[in-house]
Amino acid sequence: MNIESSLSLTGTVSKHPKKEEYELQVSDFHVYCATKDYPLGQKDHNPDFLFDNRHLHLRTPSQWAIQRIRDTVIHATYDWMRDHDFTKIDSPIFTPNACEGTTELYEVEHVNGEKMYLSQSGQLYLEPAIASLGRVYDFGPVFRAEKSKTRRHLNEFWMMDAEIAFIQQEENMQIQEDLMYYIIQQVLTKNTKELEIL
Repeated sequence: MNIESSLSLTGTVSKHPKKEEYELQVSDFHVYCATKDYPLGQKDHNPDFLFDNRHLHLRTPSQWAIQRIRDTVIHATYDWMRDHDFTKIDSPIFTPNACEGTTELYEVEHVNGEKMYLSQSGQLYLEPAIASLGRVYDFGPVFRAEKSKTRRHLNEFWMMDAEIAFIQQEENMQIQEDLMYYIIQQVLTKNTKELEIL
């Protein structure tokens, strides 16, 4: 069988007589799908190749671990924010203008014929929301259109923005510290195996 073939095995699990290892003594098997020319192997692949095979790259141990940790970070953020009286707001992804003057925007034509852009941040939408709800945050995709091939420039990523009405700097810093501490504790508690892989 080639790498990433799909099959089921029936058998008995047995312990190695001298080592702390286990084996499956196979009595029957069924092949659901035998792969041919699967592009990802056990070797290291360059980033361009992996981006071209992103849907398959997700099945590698490192990507499995990253996605599990990312899931913990997202849920920890949601839990902490809800427990501290923040309301989640979904900021629009399409925006008529830039919220930051330092980056280029992805221009798209909206269905009504208007020129629109993919949002760099939900901040401009959150700022008016504090007048209604006091403590708000969003967590969603944002886009930056700088031309770059370095790992330091992301064109698309997910970002959490938060806004609070009537807050002083010290309280603001304490909220950020408490949130980060909670997220890190959740990852250390729930993702030991994933951190070992990475």
